[in-house]
Amino acid sequence: INGSWDSTSGGRSGVAFAPILFTIYCVGVLFFACRLFMGVLASRSYRRQARPVREIELLAAILRATKRVGLAAAPPVMWCQNVAVPSVVGVLRPAVLLPWACASGLSAEQLEQVLIHELMHVRRYDPIFNLAQNTIEAILFFHPVVWLISRRVRLEREFCCDMAVVDSGSRADDYAHSLIDVAQLSRSTMSPPEPLAL
Repeated sequence: INGSWDSTSGGRSGVAFAPILFTIYCVGVLFFACRLFMGVLASRSYRRQARPVREIELLAAILRATKRVGLAAAPPVMWCQNVAVPSVVGVLRPAVLLPWACASGLSAEQLEQVLIHELMHVRRYDPIFNLAQNTIEAILFFHPVVWLISRRVRLEREFCCDMAVVDSGSRADDYAHSLIDVAQLSRSTMSPPEPLAL
């Protein structure tokens, strides 16, 4: 009798906590969904404020980078003062945003390396997979394994695009110096709200 009573008591206790746990879950999903939505809005805002690249030398670098990664046509490449690092924004119509600091802080060869990296994200359809990944994170935010796997996926994604730069003909040490220069430029730039970028 005592055993059955304890089982019933435990069941009632679990039922009592169910609404609280469900509420906590809903709040968590809402928080991460709002974060994702704000990232999408920031991406669209940054793209509207960006200025298309018109420099002849850079336009030629864009064409070369597009051919190297195997894209049929280059996505829009723009200067944007609201991003601290080169980024791909947009899912259905991706665009590459370059921070203004790269205009004077990087050489033409370094800019081409950066472009190959970003265009490779477009070539791999990474914006679509990134949106799906962020959605999964919002739904399963409570599971630590999801965050571990998600972090690993992001690292592998960047590694693949870095390898594409080296495979395109750039020396690994030269590209490493370019990444260091980009990181130093990003540190000197104010960090705006993070867009849904890669």
